[in-house]
Amino acid sequence: MKSIITTNLAIIFFLVIILLAHILAPTEYDWTLNTISDLGAQQYQNAWLMRFGLVGFGALLSGAVLLPFISSGKKNYSDILVVIYALSILMTGFFSTAPFLKGAAYSVTEDNLHSRLASVAGFAFSLAILWHLLAYSEQKYKTYHFLAFLLVMSFSVLVGLSKNDLLPIGMGLLQRGLYGVSFAWLLFRYW
Repeated sequence: MKSIITTNLAIIFFLVIILLAHILAPTEYDWTLNTISDLGAQQYQNAWLMRFGLVGFGALLSGAVLLPFISSGKKNYSDILVVIYALSILMTGFFSTAPFLKGAAYSVTEDNLHSRLASVAGFAFSLAILWHLLAYSEQKYKTYHFLAFLLVMSFSVLVGLSKNDLLPIGMGLLQRGLYGVSFAWLLFRYW
């Protein structure tokens, strides 16, 4: 199976899971304010679906990138960073974020692990784009990779500002924008 098919499959799988998780979400969940990770939060009865989605997306994407990398004679080492991104996303499915429903008890340690793994994923993904841009990109694609890197960095800064209540934009919107840029870059990169 070519990596484009598996990369597409990973993204489509994740989008379908996100859509289903939204359909099952309670009225307290606001997609503009709440993150995708909140759909897999601790103490949430339908969290299993989003956790399955995170694990499945991570597994499919890491397989889509790693298998061709292993069998290829010409290595593109930015792919290793994409695999780290995918495996970090996979691991966030095992460690859930704090509940978005008020008053529910939860494990702070598990919430912290989820947050740290999500940060590792973002950092690895950003480095993959930058590395690809600087080391491997053909001149005609440099603008696209630079724009993707700039958008990822911009969304990351906006997430930080929103998280610290310095910007009145919902984390849900910002995270979905970040995923949108990531999906677009992955599709372009592995086309």
